[in-house]
Order: sequence, then structure tokens, then C-alpha cells
Amino acid sequence: MPINDEFQLTFVQRVHDTRLTNVFTYQQTSADGTGDAKLALGTGWFASTAHADYVALLGPKWTDKCAAIRKLNVPGQDYFRVEASPDVGGAVDTLNPATAIQLVMYPAGSGPGQQGSVYISGAPTGDEDRNNLAQPRHATYVAWSAKFIIPIINSGYTFQMGLPSRPFIAAGPGDPPDPPGQSALAFRPFVLSDVRVPLTKIRSRRLDTRC
Repeated sequence: MPINDEFQLTFVQRVHDTRLTNVFTYQQTSADGTGDAKLALGTGWFASTAHADYVALLGPKWTDKCAAIRKLNVPGQDYFRVEASPDVGGAVDTLNPATAIQLVMYPAGSGPGQQGSVYISGAPTGDEDRNNLAQPRHATYVAWSAKFIIPIINSGYTFQMGLPSRPFIAAGPGDPPDPPGQSALAFRPFVLSDVRVPLTKIRSRRLDTRC
């Protein structure tokens, strides 16, 4: 598979027996390495420092199940699944699965609505203070957010997380799209990251793969 191919990686987890997912988009930024690109991305994800912090920072009612990877912009692509160990959160206690900490990533020159979010469920109860991220824990999650924008390098492949490409740019919210073949929007790699202090509420997210 050539350079600039895009992949969707869906990281499947359980928190208090509720199934949750984080969905990431990666672009292949290198020439082909050894073996299948989807396998390299999946196994590279489980070896990444971003994944390691799920295990180190979340509570014992959090566990991972698998990563499901598919190539984007190619019709009919099935998910390729890489099973987790599985791992269990190494912290104490666990917030309910609907309570999430929002990590935010930005591409270069981003405008309103041009950002990515990772909603982290399974944080320890001590990380919450009146529905906000506890101030002493803020720096820890800022450091974690930065690890998501570190490229995954595995089996001779390199992958960068970002916002997926789009076939057109609409003039504004609610406006019709430009004609096909005009104003394509390229993949935008993330270059900055941060964390939101207010916690947010999410629902269990499902997809057409099972772990």
C-alpha cells in the first residue's frame, strides 16, 4: 500500500462491562514496510506510549479488547482485527463509563471545528472534582494527549494521526458542497494537543466488529 494511504483504527474497550470505542484516523507517511500495513498499525498501536497510558492511568474496571483497522477511501473494506492482551487499568477505583476526560488535538492552521477529540472513559474517581478534571491531575493528561500525536513506527511503516481527507470543502455550515473534483481537503496531521477541564458525558459506542 503506498504512501498517503489513510486508515481508521477503532480501539475497543470495556468500562464497568460497558463497551466503548475510540476511533482514530492515521495516514501512512512512509513507503511500504514489511508485511501488511493494517497489521503494522494495529500492533504498533498496542506498543505505543499513548496506549501504555490507558493501562497506567485508568482504573481497574477498564480493560481493552482489540483494535479494528480498515483502509479508508476504498469501498468494501473489511475490518482487520488485532486482539489485545488484554490489559487492565492499573490505578484505583473507576468512574462510571459515561464520564469521560476529553483530550483535544489540533492540526496546523486549524479553524473552528477543525480538531480531534479522544474521550477517555475509565479514569480513577480521584481524577474528578465536581465534574471537572482535578487540578493536580491536569498536567498528567496534557502529557498523555501529546503522546497521541507521536507517529507510530512499526515494521518499516510510519503512521501519523490526524483529521481524515475530504472530497470537498463546503463554503459554510449548511451550504451545498462544491462540485466533485474541486476544493479537496487533504489529510491534516495533528501537531498540538491539550485537555479540557470540564468532564463530559458520552454514550456507549458500537461498530460492526466484535472482540
